[in-house]
Amino acid sequence: MSIGEWLRDIFSNGYAVCSGAIASVLGYFLPIRDPVNLLLIFFVVDCIIGYLKNRKLYNQKFSKRKIFETTIPRMMAVTIFMMLLFSLDVTFNQDMVQTYMIVGYFVGGVLLFNIWKNLYELTRWEAFLKIGDILHKSVKDKTGMDVDNKNNKEAKHDTNN
Repeated sequence: MSIGEWLRDIFSNGYAVCSGAIASVLGYFLPIRDPVNLLLIFFVVDCIIGYLKNRKLYNQKFSKRKIFETTIPRMMAVTIFMMLLFSLDVTFNQDMVQTYMIVGYFVGGVLLFNIWKNLYELTRWEAFLKIGDILHKSVKDKTGMDVDNKNNKEAKHDTNN
């Protein structure tokens, strides 16, 4: 078989080439499947709780536009960013700290906080408020940062003096 015949056989079956390329990419990113799937679940739960809160408190109807303008771009950005960080870790053989896991943990925490806040606003259950106060105090004690303060630069500056 000559090189010309080989190239013709490869390019004459585009479906096989495309499916092979897609399978290779999916196989490469398989190790980040679990964190990405968990974040996708968090995004979906956040959408559902946000919808329920807005329907109950503000009589707003479901907005596909809001989902496609905010949630889906954020989901895509986080997924792509985690894929890039995973590639960076693999390429540079960086095993000490997995940077894609740090980003996933941070984004997951932000989503859980938003779900929590919306659940409190939806139900007005004091348990959500009390646990939030405990976490707020813990973060402030350990980091010196006031998470409720909008201008954390000043809050950080005040703790250094």
